[in-house]
Amino acid sequence: MKEQSSNVDSALLEKFYQVKSPQQVLEFVAASNLPKIISNWSYFISINDHAQFLRITNKLSEFTGLVNSVFNDNNDDLSNKLAILEYKQAFTDGYLDMLNNHTKIFMKCLNNRPNLINPILSLLTNVIEFPNYIIVNDVLNNFDFNSSFLTKLPSNSNKLVRIMLNYKLFYKKRFATHIKVNE
Repeated sequence: MKEQSSNVDSALLEKFYQVKSPQQVLEFVAASNLPKIISNWSYFISINDHAQFLRITNKLSEFTGLVNSVFNDNNDDLSNKLAILEYKQAFTDGYLDMLNNHTKIFMKCLNNRPNLINPILSLLTNVIEFPNYIIVNDVLNNFDFNSSFLTKLPSNSNKLVRIMLNYKLFYKKRFATHIKVNE
């Protein structure tokens, strides 16, 4: 592991890696820690510390998956769903920060880093699947789906197939919504 600079809050990262439940996710977000983690995520790729970047990416994927699981589990406690809704803006702001300010990270990983493709696709899928798909338009607006990197991705990736199908579905929904509004 490369030596970490003062740009990295190691204690916060360790706390982040310990998050295992929806309640811990909420506590972490309530403490305004998500933007700091995204900053660390960006920092590690900028210094080419792929091991740390991959570790954070995997955890962000797990973290976002925990949030989504609360809404997908009919047996989950209603109080967890309400708490996530209370912090919906904090989640949305964090996800939008990743999409609006760090799109190059996604592109770099999908274009050049085979070991990062599935973790990035998993993270991106979870961001897209955030309750009510409120981030979808931002994904569509920030990514160039005509880019050659999509055709270079491994065709045997289940995550890739799923995300490409999701994008096609979202494009259709977006186009259909656009037509209805303009008719």
